[in-house]
Amino acid sequence: MDDGWMEKERANDGKGPQVPFASKFPDGIKNLTDYVHSLGLKFGLYTALSSRTCGGFAGSCGFEQIDAEQYAAWGVDYLKEDGCGGCTDDTSALRKMQKALRATGRDIFHSLEGSPDLRRVSKRPRDYGGTHRSGHDIMGTWFSMISEVDLASGLYQFVHNDEGYGSFFNDLDMLEVGNPGDFETDLDRIKVHFSMWVALKSNLLISTYLDKLSEDVVAILTNKEALSIHQDSLAKQARRVMSTPPPNTTLFAPFDAQLALRRCEADNPLQKWRLDADGKLWTSLGEAGSARWCVGPSSIPWGRPYIVLPCDDPQYKFNASEDCGPPNICNQVAFWKTEPLQCLGGVPQPKQCASPNLGGMVGEQCSLTLRCQAGQVMKDIVFADWGLPVAKGADPLNPSGCEFASNLSCTSSVRVRDTIRNLCIGKESCTISTHVLNDLGDPCSGVHKRLAVSASGCSPQASPAHPPLKMIKSTSGGGQLAFDNNLYSSGPLPHSRYMMSGGGEFYFDEGIGAAQIIAGPGYVYDNDHVGGVAQQNASEWCVEAIRGGNLEVWVAELEHGRFAVALLNRSPSATNIAVTWAALGLPDSAKVFVRDIWARSDKGEFQKMYEDVVPSHGVALLVLRPISSGQSLPEA
Repeated sequence: MDDGWMEKERANDGKGPQVPFASKFPDGIKNLTDYVHSLGLKFGLYTALSSRTCGGFAGSCGFEQIDAEQYAAWGVDYLKEDGCGGCTDDTSALRKMQKALRATGRDIFHSLEGSPDLRRVSKRPRDYGGTHRSGHDIMGTWFSMISEVDLASGLYQFVHNDEGYGSFFNDLDMLEVGNPGDFETDLDRIKVHFSMWVALKSNLLISTYLDKLSEDVVAILTNKEALSIHQDSLAKQARRVMSTPPPNTTLFAPFDAQLALRRCEADNPLQKWRLDADGKLWTSLGEAGSARWCVGPSSIPWGRPYIVLPCDDPQYKFNASEDCGPPNICNQVAFWKTEPLQCLGGVPQPKQCASPNLGGMVGEQCSLTLRCQAGQVMKDIVFADWGLPVAKGADPLNPSGCEFASNLSCTSSVRVRDTIRNLCIGKESCTISTHVLNDLGDPCSGVHKRLAVSASGCSPQASPAHPPLKMIKSTSGGGQLAFDNNLYSSGPLPHSRYMMSGGGEFYFDEGIGAAQIIAGPGYVYDNDHVGGVAQQNASEWCVEAIRGGNLEVWVAELEHGRFAVALLNRSPSATNIAVTWAALGLPDSAKVFVRDIWARSDKGEFQKMYEDVVPSHGVALLVLRPISSGQSLPEA
């Protein structure tokens, strides 16, 4: 039972336990759990580690012991502790709750979300909890489901069966099987959803009306062979060992047209973005009069990657009255508007920073790139603090501090100045990250410091024909594109990082370490990190409209030397996919017996590889068993 079961305030003037809504639960929670148990089911309940849940109701921060005792008295079997808001120390709060749950003597499974220290938590699940949410809140769309798989792709290293401190697994969120959307009746997609949750050893929580599921869907959810992969004693999460673009790279919409960071190619039309007067951000396939591809909102605000849609297809025409937020599933082309970029709005440019390519300001989330003409290098750097914070309480009109006063003498730390000089002097170009100020001595706890920086000794590059623009979504709900900074996850394409959307704005701004629409063709490129690695040449990475329907192989080791293999087809066409013995660490000469779970058939004995036709947005879930010499094949 998710958020919203409790009142906003606790009992006893805020000092007692959480209080269930009397109007929703007139007979109390205990009566409800008894009923659920009578059906042979387990009962799960929601809380948050903060003082307020995501919905604004009473959370558990500081009340872990009281809440744990109440959950045990009610007969709760499963507790999801959300990460909304945070507590004084999130990791300590999770530990307090786990300790309190264990002290009740009732076996209550503790599922975590929002831990800031996944490595520590995963090493000692008995002290914190047995699963951790790896991604966003799932919705009933193909993109949402597949993005959960991508987000968990690199987290296999944390998954283990009991190593003396409890077992730990990644939680990809609830199953959307049976809910309105892409997994309501489409059996191929349902098999993909369930297969990947099984292979990645995620929690399996059915989240729909059980009495409305068809017999075919129930057969998938109760398939004993699939569940045996999930429950295998080795507890190895599947890893993606192969991901390749499909043979046909023609863009289709909406299911496999999306945005990804790729290495920049000067003549690639799918990396050249335009903003029309009609407010459409678009690119084309390059031929004269060819179809335009526009950035459209995801079906959910935080879904990734962002969908790319045919701009001029009536099917994707924007309708202001159409509600594309959860739980409605729809696709549409968004409208955007522009406004001049003012990274440090309202602050005048210092005289010594007048050159657009040899000076500017760093701070308040703004980075700065200095560029000389080709073949020249910077010989010196001049600094000036601009907007020096005064001490807290020094200004009676602003006693909280961080008031600003103009100051043209440099008071930044020697460490900051030396770091910047080392970055730039003797170089043709350099990028000064805002983190230099935040990490190396910025006053006021890294907030509001503005440092003017100017280079000398070379001629600046020619100014861009057009200044950077802030791209603001002109429709309501969702919209900021940012680069996924989860170091343990990535999209399926080589040398790429997928983009995810947040709320508010859609902007490309070189100054904040994200991206920028630059002059001419309008490349959009990463200015900070790709795949967790800092890039010396930021312009190597461009945002490209791609066909994202890759062909993938996922492998998980099973007990008795066997392997679970998922041949995943993310493309819109049925395609052959092969798993090679090399991907399993076996010699080509090895004899391997193949069992197809969803086909319910033994495929026989193979050497070197196994290949099969996988339907569009479908999966082949296999169990492979190497055959030792003299070992007989099982009967079909």
